[in-house]
Amino acid sequence: MPTEPASPEEPYAWLAYDGLWGEKEKAPNNGPTGPNTKDRWAKPITWQEELRQASVSVPAGRTLGPSVSSAFCGSVAFAAGLFTDYLAAPFPTIVFIGVVLGLVVLLVSRTRWRPAPYEPIRARRAVGQILIASARIYARRRLRFLAIGSAFIVLSAVPTALMLLLDAILPVRIDLPFNGLSTILVSATVALVLRNLDSGRELGCLKAYRYTLRRFWSLLGAAAIAGVVQIAIAITVIGIPWAIYRFICRVFVLVEVVLNGHSARSSQGASVALVRGTWWRTAFLVGLLYLVLVAVGPVVGFVLLFTTRLSPELINVIGSVIYTIVFPYAAIAGTLLYFDLVLRRGRDQAWNQSSSGTRAASDERSPPSRISTAAAAIALTATQVKLPPTLIRWAPAATISATESSGRASTFTGLETASQTARISSPVRSPGA
Repeated sequence: MPTEPASPEEPYAWLAYDGLWGEKEKAPNNGPTGPNTKDRWAKPITWQEELRQASVSVPAGRTLGPSVSSAFCGSVAFAAGLFTDYLAAPFPTIVFIGVVLGLVVLLVSRTRWRPAPYEPIRARRAVGQILIASARIYARRRLRFLAIGSAFIVLSAVPTALMLLLDAILPVRIDLPFNGLSTILVSATVALVLRNLDSGRELGCLKAYRYTLRRFWSLLGAAAIAGVVQIAIAITVIGIPWAIYRFICRVFVLVEVVLNGHSARSSQGASVALVRGTWWRTAFLVGLLYLVLVAVGPVVGFVLLFTTRLSPELINVIGSVIYTIVFPYAAIAGTLLYFDLVLRRGRDQAWNQSSSGTRAASDERSPPSRISTAAAAIALTATQVKLPPTLIRWAPAATISATESSGRASTFTGLETASQTARISSPVRSPGA
């Protein structure tokens, strides 16, 4: 194997060059050194034997929420890119990281965290209070909300089996949005349960889902209108900021449908009107909840990946279970934010009517709401009832005149009033009935 050329005209004259090859760039993007500077040139067999015999296989199956393995690959790619940026431009990268951390500290310090009572559920709260109160509500009724969240697995079983069947029949892969359908139903059901708890009514998991399914097509239509339009805008790339703005404005369409009886179309305007003026506050909490929702499962998965010998497939399953556990918490926090905005908008009176069941559009199918409706109607009727006319019998005028004593009768003028009394009594001599 040649190592040094004898003259510049030989075919291996390039072996004398010990510099970098390729394009000149900064940091790791710069060109590499030639093979003559590495062991693989002089000892190719030994170098080949030291290479790994196989590559690590990363499972790419369907999961509930973010896949732990995909999140791990994405995190490694992001960290590698950030490190590369640091090597290429250290100062701007440090400034960028510092600004992001500073914004996080500023936002966390500006919100109020205490006190955070979990009752009443419908109350005005700061962002920090919403996060803590949501955890307390979840903890007090954890079995109920865990049952609601576990519906992700049940609701995903049929679409998953259907997709596996289609994969076996069709030559192309078809993905059904089962995660989206589960998200719609679980979010609406959590909001309905919280509404009933605020009104002092306990609503079981199965009954809550039954009420939610009665509004399924309105919920699906509201989510489709809010989602498809934003996706169409985001496809243009230049419209991504506008799509994000519109998405935050319509983040409460499901709650408007299930609690206030709005249609798929009218829920869009109701949500926009509710968020108007508080967009940044709403966007901050929604973004924070999204990060919590998509990060908890992968973080636990990372720990298991480095500390145990569990297979990546099993770790993905654990990540999906954690996602189903965390999702009800995010739905509770989102509903508490909705209640907070309702009170800040002065819609408390309308909400009281809705929660008591007087709005047929939202609660006409709920037995407790019918009872409340009847009570409200009776109370309203009672306030408008007029007393019937009463029959009054008057004594005969002669009897009245006979009991009058002219010597005692007097007025503020000090004059005798006997003659005046006689004149008043004279037109009613006959008995009246």
